[in-house]
Amino acid sequence: MSSQNGIDRLDYYRDTRHPFAVSFIIPNYNGKEFIHVCIESVLRQSFKDFEVIVVDDHSTDGSAEYIKSKWHDINVIPLKRNAGFCHAVNAGIDYAHGKYIALINSDIELDSRWLEYMITAIERYRDAFSINAKILNFYDRNKMDDAGDVYTREGRAFKRGYNQPAELYTNAAEIFSASGAASLYKAKLLKQLNGLDELFVAYLDDVDLGFRARLIGYKNYFEPQAIAYHKVNMSYKKRSILMGSLVLKNNVSVIVKDMPGSLIIKSFPWLILGHLKSVKYIYSVGGVRAILKGYYTFLKTVPYLFKERIKIQKIRSISTDDLNKIMLKFYNQRTAEEVKYK
Repeated sequence: MSSQNGIDRLDYYRDTRHPFAVSFIIPNYNGKEFIHVCIESVLRQSFKDFEVIVVDDHSTDGSAEYIKSKWHDINVIPLKRNAGFCHAVNAGIDYAHGKYIALINSDIELDSRWLEYMITAIERYRDAFSINAKILNFYDRNKMDDAGDVYTREGRAFKRGYNQPAELYTNAAEIFSASGAASLYKAKLLKQLNGLDELFVAYLDDVDLGFRARLIGYKNYFEPQAIAYHKVNMSYKKRSILMGSLVLKNNVSVIVKDMPGSLIIKSFPWLILGHLKSVKYIYSVGGVRAILKGYYTFLKTVPYLFKERIKIQKIRSISTDDLNKIMLKFYNQRTAEEVKYK
C-alpha cells in the first residue's frame, strides 16, 4: 500500500490464492470522451495492489483502441457484440484474479483513497457481500448521487440520498444493496452468485444481485469515507424508450425472481400500488412505447424467472421477518425520508 503512512502493502490483505487484492472492472460503451478521468483516478489510488480490466462492449467510438494505446498495463477485453452492462461486467468477473472486485462505471472519478477505505470497510464486516461508496454528483460535489440502494414493500428501489446535501451522509450504515456505479464485492461470493443476471441488461441488476446475497445471509454496507464522483446518466440517455422499458421489466423481475412468496402475499396491495407508480414514471421517461416494450420483454422472460426463483428460494437462509426489517415501508425520494418497519 503506497499512502501517507509509507506502508507498501498491508499484510492482512495478502491471500496466496489471488495474485491481486483487487480487480477493477470498468465496463465501457462509447465512453472515450470521459473514460480518461476514470482510469487516471483508478491509477492514482493510494492502495496499489490491483489489476485493471476494461471490458469494451463493442464500442463504435474507438474506445478500445484509445485505451490500449494510452495505458499499456491495462487489460482490455473487446466484446464482439454489444450485449449490455451486465454481460460486460460478467466478462470482467470471469477474467478477474482479485480477492475483491471493484465495479466502476466509466463515468466515475475516484478519490485517491477510495480503495483504501473500501478494503478497510469490507474487511471490517465479516458478513459483508459488498460496500457502497459515497457517490457524489460530479458536477455539484456538495450533492449526493448515491449512498446505496433502498428497497420498499411496494417493490420499488431508490438511490438512497439522491440529490441531498452530501454533509447528511457521514455515517457508515447497512443498506439493502450496493450500486453498480462504484462498489466493492467479495469475488468468491460474487462468482458463487453467478455475477449479474444478464437478462436485466442494465438497471436494477445491482438490486437483484444484492437481494440474492441477502437471501443467503450476507449484507451490504455504505462507507462514507470512500468518495466517488459520478457523471450521472452518461452511458444511457435519461429520457429514452430503452431505459424506460428496462426499468419496467427489471422492476417486476426482481419481485418475481427474488421476493419470498409469503412476502408477496403480505405486500400484494402495496406491490400493485408501487407498480402503478412505476408505470407512471416510465410513461414520463419513454411514453407508451417504453411501457409496451417493457411488458413484452418481461413476458418473454417469465419462464426463466420462475426457474431462477426456484433455485434462489431453495437456498434462502434469511427469514421473511428478517428480510422485512431491511425493507422500508416507504421512501420519499425528494426528501430522502425513510419510513421503516417497527
